[in-house]
Amino acid sequence: MAAETAAVARRCEAFREAVEAAAGDDSTPPPLLDLSGCGLTSVPAALFMLMRSTPVARLSLAHNQLRAVPPRLQEWSNTLQCTPRRCRQSPGAHRGSGTYGPPLLALPPALPFRADLDLSDNQVTSLPEVLCLPVLTTLNLADNRLAAVPSAVFQCERLAQLDLSRNQIAARPDPADLARLPHLADLRLDGNPVAAELAGPGR
Repeated sequence: MAAETAAVARRCEAFREAVEAAAGDDSTPPPLLDLSGCGLTSVPAALFMLMRSTPVARLSLAHNQLRAVPPRLQEWSNTLQCTPRRCRQSPGAHRGSGTYGPPLLALPPALPFRADLDLSDNQVTSLPEVLCLPVLTTLNLADNRLAAVPSAVFQCERLAQLDLSRNQIAARPDPADLARLPHLADLRLDGNPVAAELAGPGR
């Protein structure tokens, strides 16, 4: 536990320094807060402390051992009520350390900024129904243990890219729910039981 705490502290400090170094530079995407591969079994308190003082537009919690995502993560939305420079990410930029495969589609120009969350390669079985991240534009939940598309996803009204690859999802999303995501340009369900159904007649 001490080693994981120290690793998180080092990465948070490196992120602060990267944000300070990038201040006023509109030519590059916001820095990535990379907490991937830290052996985490829960979202660290240090993350929420950091968010109080430093906007985090790109967060990776990939390649850990997370089983659950705390409702408290929606505090992230509050911290991202910020300037476009802090939240904007240029199309095609690096999106965290998870596996995305081919390049994702560019964000529709109607959205003024983007916020990316990578939870790939964990042990997540669901998301809290009360979790609401309206600022989120990219969500990677690939390589988890989801049996259905989490209902919380449909509260992310700005979502443009959603990766649910290689889970245990057996049913296709309800069209009425998908209609709540008007900006969704890239939905990935490959590697799920439902993928065979979607690939067959009537797709």
